[in-house]
Amino acid sequence: MASTPTQLKPASHAEITSQLQKYLHHWQAPKQVLTLEKSLSKTFYQNHSNDTLTHCVCIGIGAFQHGRSCDIEPELASWINSALEQMAFLITLLQLLRKRHAIQEVYIQDPDYNEVEVSFLQDQLGYTVLETPDAFDKVTASTFVFAPRVHMAVTAEALERAHPALYIGNDIEVDMRYLRKEGEGTEYGKPGSTVSGVPMLETLGRFREEVDRRQMRAGENMMDWCQVTFIYWRRREREGGVPETQEERSMALE
Repeated sequence: MASTPTQLKPASHAEITSQLQKYLHHWQAPKQVLTLEKSLSKTFYQNHSNDTLTHCVCIGIGAFQHGRSCDIEPELASWINSALEQMAFLITLLQLLRKRHAIQEVYIQDPDYNEVEVSFLQDQLGYTVLETPDAFDKVTASTFVFAPRVHMAVTAEALERAHPALYIGNDIEVDMRYLRKEGEGTEYGKPGSTVSGVPMLETLGRFREEVDRRQMRAGENMMDWCQVTFIYWRRREREGGVPETQEERSMALE
């Protein structure tokens, strides 16, 4: 007989802060910060020193307000902890990016947020929480998009609007291989398409052609979600607007 899912009361701002601080302690340790700075230096900074990030769009990291010690199902606890880890990672990464970029607004979207989480994100962190799907329309060429471990349909929906200067999220090549093998059918909206009807494989493929990538380097005790997370940045062009060759890109990443 299947057990009844545990019903949890909303956490307070103080409880959320307490749990979040545990993960901030991990990400903001000197060795971790140094590793993240090196990752940015060898990827986005090296190839786009003149690009300007103006805002961040965070999509689908999940609900985190129940991330406290309580008797809950292991699967639920894993997702909660992952959401808190990702939020702490985002806070740390924004601190590093803001040393070089005047990132003013952070837009965040997840359909599972409740009133307590929304008020925490807006009042305590200063982020703007948007209703789904409004955050997709905030993606521009000067956006930092943070969307780890989201469904490929969500990734495609974000990347259809524009190709952001910096994207940290899923292994898009895995998603593309899945779509080629299994076809375009999904449980999200029209089969295999974004809301506007563009095939997901086409959307992801166009983005992949214009970017380079490297697996996320997250230092010691790398979290599970980091192992399937990549940094993507727009491919650097040679003088005159000619794209670099694969050999030139490989040399630049060494």
